[in-house]
Amino acid sequence: TYHYDIRDFLPDLFNLKDDVDGAERKAREDYRELQGKLFVKNYLMPIRDWCKRNRMLATGHLDIDHTTDGCMYHGYGTVLQQLRVFDVPGVDVIWRQIDLPKDGQPPCFEGNGFFERFASSAAAQSGGKYSVSESFAVYGASIDGALARFTIHHQMVRGINLFNFMSMSYSPKNALPVVMRPGYMEEMAGFFHLRAMNNYTARASYLMQLGCPAANTALFYPARNIWAGGACSIDAIHAFETLGKELESKHVDFDIIDEEGLRLAQLDNGALVLGLARYENVIVPEGALLPADIEKILTGIKRDVQPIIDCDQADIRVRARILPDGDWLYMLFNESDKHIRTNVSFAQPGQRIQLDAQTGRAFIDQGNEMDFLPGQARFLLITKGDASFAISAAKPSGKTYNIAGFSIQRLRETLINAEGISARTYDEAPVSARLGGWAEYVGEDFSGEAIYRSQIMLDEVPAKDEAYLLSLGKIENTARVMLNGREVGLVWAAPYEVRISGADFEGRMQATLDIEVANTMTNRIRATKPREIFDPTILGPYQDRLDEFEANFPAGGLYGPVTLEKLIP
Repeated sequence: TYHYDIRDFLPDLFNLKDDVDGAERKAREDYRELQGKLFVKNYLMPIRDWCKRNRMLATGHLDIDHTTDGCMYHGYGTVLQQLRVFDVPGVDVIWRQIDLPKDGQPPCFEGNGFFERFASSAAAQSGGKYSVSESFAVYGASIDGALARFTIHHQMVRGINLFNFMSMSYSPKNALPVVMRPGYMEEMAGFFHLRAMNNYTARASYLMQLGCPAANTALFYPARNIWAGGACSIDAIHAFETLGKELESKHVDFDIIDEEGLRLAQLDNGALVLGLARYENVIVPEGALLPADIEKILTGIKRDVQPIIDCDQADIRVRARILPDGDWLYMLFNESDKHIRTNVSFAQPGQRIQLDAQTGRAFIDQGNEMDFLPGQARFLLITKGDASFAISAAKPSGKTYNIAGFSIQRLRETLINAEGISARTYDEAPVSARLGGWAEYVGEDFSGEAIYRSQIMLDEVPAKDEAYLLSLGKIENTARVMLNGREVGLVWAAPYEVRISGADFEGRMQATLDIEVANTMTNRIRATKPREIFDPTILGPYQDRLDEFEANFPAGGLYGPVTLEKLIP
């Protein structure tokens, strides 16, 4: 109850560019606070209660959730207050709100660079371990493995651990499959290679769901400043985002907390406990407006900055979870566009185990030096328990075979016309091909899969327990690798490598190597020009942005070099 007539302040409520103070500023704060409470009470809570009665989990995201002041657009209050209502709070990542860093431009060029922490913080504070992302809608048909992996990692290292990849039309007919492309339809180029990305994401997500979050620091969200508008809001947003960036660059794992969260938390031995979260430190942005009861709650709570790893590379992002047996699980992510080799040390004693989310293998980690390609992530378990499940990583032997003499033949092509999307299969003779772009063999407009074939000739018959590393060099965009007609691996992001065993050679020195390469649907999209054949009211509002994204695309092909290297234990 606020005990005054809001009508006296109506102009001040909506002319937020002007600075106000006193009763006018209080009216702005009270109005936005009440909006948030009513949104929870009258909309979100009834949905959650209905889901609970029907044995379902309530999940979702808020609009404009990638900006610090997104709460102002639709009356969301503090965002965290609303997200804590969901059983599985989420974020929306569309139209490349996360993109590859380039030319000095950060990955989140139009919003808060750590916005995913709103959802993951809400999950921890409400006692849940899941936070979800709706990813890739309107990323363009040209999305490749590098962009997809970077977008997944950018969210996962900030606590997202469930992914809903978009979009999948309920029918291949008419314009629907191209409205919010990429359209994940069976007819799309590379559809059957997607399980490589799906399997990787599933394993990595599983790892980041284990145990409890290790973050012992919370960054205070200055909602009252943002509600106040004017310079007060602008300065608070800048202070909040600057602090968040600084904490990340210093390798501090942190959540975000608001006033309601602080009021709900219980004080336990100098820490604030809320759900699964335990905060020993609360960092408050300069100038944050704090009600008296919030100042009292924060009395005695430390404001220290505590990195969880020792690393000299500011572009490495880190997240950790503590497992029930006290072991620690880390994710480290190279958020830059550069290859990084650096030393990383951890405070916890124990054996370091590298967990490979692509293959499901576990390797004993030796030394502190770690190597990251741009956008690559590493998962490490530090355990004081039994580590016998991990094996020593094989090493290069120095014996390398260069594979050449490739042929190529089209396998399947994606087609688009006024009737919708379809696929045509081919049964044609292979032709000799140079490694590189494949347009001269399959056509400029080709979107689909083609098989490159060559022969591998070893010096001797390999033992069944011997191991080899097949490197494909550069490919556009994904590949399925077969040896003697049997699948031995899928690749979707660099490094494009497949581990092969001696048993795959079936007791012979020679083997037939088939590399089924898929590009994206972009070639066919550009040739078809959806605007010219489909009803614009069905295509919707995203086509200009899609055209912009699809101006640069992986045309397709196996560029190589293709090599096979023998490994030694």
